Amino acid sequence: MKRIIRLTESDLARIVKRVINEGQPTKIPSSASFGGELKGEDTPWLSLTAMVGGTANNLSGYADVIEFDARLRYVKTYGGADKQNAGKVMNVKAYFGCKTNKFTAKNPSDGTTQIFGRENGDNLSYSSFVDWALTSGLCPKGSYTSQEDLANAYRN
Repeated sequence: MKRIIRLTESDLARIVKRVINEGQPTKIPSSASFGGELKGEDTPWLSLTAMVGGTANNLSGYADVIEFDARLRYVKTYGGADKQNAGKVMNVKAYFGCKTNKFTAKNPSDGTTQIFGRENGDNLSYSSFVDWALTSGLCPKGSYTSQEDLANAYRN
């Protein structure tokens, strides 16, 4: 049995816009900066930052995950056994989960996945990155009525 689906003009425009933008990387502006640091006994002392001028797009098959160019860096005050890596900077692909509100990146030095998120007690400042992800359309609007409501929900 065939099913008829009704679309409004705005629904159609949104679908067309999403198809056109899908797969096309978006430049990361300097206003979309964030900084995150992981420090701990079991974790390398690392910081993660978006690469300004780098690109971001939705991860194929995951509309609520942003893949972007980033820099992973061992902090200069690294206190672990691997002190020769202190200050080392590596260009990596990182990911931001619009629903989970977490950043992840793979450490190319040892292959471990690093997760940056506020509930881990990490030092993380990223509200401008989230605002940019929302206004650029990379994070879906969901059931919120405005970008401001959604941004506030991510901040809390």
